[in-house]
Amino acid sequence: MNNRFYHSLYTFGQQIKTVSRTEKTKLSNYFIVVHPGVPIIGNKEKAKPELDFVEGCPDPIKTQILHIYHQAFAS
Repeated sequence: MNNRFYHSLYTFGQQIKTVSRTEKTKLSNYFIVVHPGVPIIGNKEKAKPELDFVEGCPDPIKTQILHIYHQAFAS
């Protein structure tokens, strides 16, 4: 994975899995990753996917997911 976007996306997914296991709460049930509509090529782009949270997602979980998201896509 030499593309920064996909590396960050992979890192985000791994962190979500790790925190889910630790806290015994499947965080991936609370959001959907919306991939950008254009191809992500090269390191020039600082593209990030959008997160679409499910209705009724508790605020503490949403905050936790956003924290992981910002860590993974920090540039």
